[in-house]
Amino acid sequence: MELEMAAVLDAMPVGVYVCNGSGTLVFANKTAMRISGVSSLEEMREKAAHPIAPPNLRTLDGKPIPQSFLPMQRALKGEEVVYEMEVFDSETRGTCVLRTRSSPVRDRNGAIIGAVKVAIDVTKEHELARVKDEFIRQAAHELKTPIALIKATAETLASEEQPATTSLAALIRGVDRIDGLVSSLLDLADLEGGLFSFSRYPAQLERVITDAIGRFPINAARRVHVVSTPIVVQIDEARVRRAIYAVVHNAIKYSAPTSTVEVTLTREAKAARIAVRDHGFGIPADKQPHVFEKYFRAHSGTPRDAGGIGVGLFVAREIIRQHGGEIWFESAENHGSVFFIEMPIDEAKTPEAT
Repeated sequence: MELEMAAVLDAMPVGVYVCNGSGTLVFANKTAMRISGVSSLEEMREKAAHPIAPPNLRTLDGKPIPQSFLPMQRALKGEEVVYEMEVFDSETRGTCVLRTRSSPVRDRNGAIIGAVKVAIDVTKEHELARVKDEFIRQAAHELKTPIALIKATAETLASEEQPATTSLAALIRGVDRIDGLVSSLLDLADLEGGLFSFSRYPAQLERVITDAIGRFPINAARRVHVVSTPIVVQIDEARVRRAIYAVVHNAIKYSAPTSTVEVTLTREAKAARIAVRDHGFGIPADKQPHVFEKYFRAHSGTPRDAGGIGVGLFVAREIIRQHGGEIWFESAENHGSVFFIEMPIDEAKTPEAT
């Protein structure tokens, strides 16, 4: 029976590693050996820096994984490590990326007698994702230059003595939309590539909101009414402005052209809260759990579909969360929505902004 079980495990397309209660590797199937670039269990033990870990084991962002935090080490302490990404260097295959799951093995009395780890080799998928992100980033940067040129030309024509024609106004609107799409792609690529950097300085949040609204076309900006309280926060101004723009843009896009959008800035204990209220279509209840998901659009495929690629709110949430804040909403279909952005105020680090 034991030999039959070993044969079954060897036939599995995922790597299976088993260690005893002292952390000694006692079994690895053929897929596990192939992943590790070895031909035998003894060779795997010799090459490993630790009996249950390949050498140079690290996380996706390159940080070494301490021995005490190894998935199987944690499993030996009774923890179920459901989802873990591991990266290591193989002499035969180069950099390898694994998605793993580790669990404790218990005897009939519930005592832990070992641990098992299942690993799926996702190196190719990870590389494809990296190439895709690099392509998006490069394409977006290439688009930036002609878009800037077209927009500058159109604005120059529109500012001449002759009044701006309908065609020129439409040209500017179209370029603004393309510019927004490109910026969203760049933000998404930076976010997924770990390049979403922040530089925090004291800033007047009221001015950041005003700047964000000032980036809309005049007709759209006139629909936004702002009521605010002066609050200074430590933020990356450009990033937070981008997040506020995305939320307000969403409110404008999914409400009638004649309706208003109210933006209020208030102080709640040690937090600054921005509320963006619209009187638009609202979000159907079954779509609400997915609003902040990447590429999701609540009204996609309906007469209310306003276009876009569905990354604005996803990126906005990540920006706010990386500032230690949170974003959420309340909505009822056909009764509008209100989105809340809340960020902490650290009095010791926020001197009056100039």
